[in-house]
Amino acid sequence: MGKQFLIQMAVKPGALVDTSGANFYFHIMDYQKQTDMALYWMGRLREPPPIPNPPNWSVVNPAVVGTPEELGAAEWAGTAILSESNENGRRETSLIVAPDKLGGRMIRFWLRAHLNPPQRGETRSQSSTLFTLKEIGYQT
Repeated sequence: MGKQFLIQMAVKPGALVDTSGANFYFHIMDYQKQTDMALYWMGRLREPPPIPNPPNWSVVNPAVVGTPEELGAAEWAGTAILSESNENGRRETSLIVAPDKLGGRMIRFWLRAHLNPPQRGETRSQSSTLFTLKEIGYQT
C-alpha cells in the first residue's frame, strides 16, 4: 500500500494510440514497494485485444503519480476519463482515473501518446470508460 506510483502506458512516446485498444494497457507499480505492481486495461470490450508483443512502454507525466490515500497497485480498478485538447498543433492528452476504492476521488496524469494527429485550430475530445485490472504482479 502506498501513495506514490510509477505508471507506464503500452505505447511509445509521441505515438498515436491504437483505436482498437491494443495499447490502452497501463502498468502501475508502487514507487516505494516496487514488488507491488499490476496491469490494467482501459476500455469496454469483454475481451481486450492482446497486449502488444513486445510493448513499447512510456512513462506518464508526472513520472511518479500521487494518490489522495494509500492504495495497493491492484486497487486502481474503476472508471477512467480520457481527454485530449489541441490548440494549433499543440496536443495535451490526460487520463483521470477514479478507483472504486476512493469513492469518487480522482487521480489525474498526462500521457505521452495522443488520440489524434496535430491539427490547426482548436479541438477537444473526451470519453469515459472502465479501468479494469487484468493481472496482479505483471512485470514490464
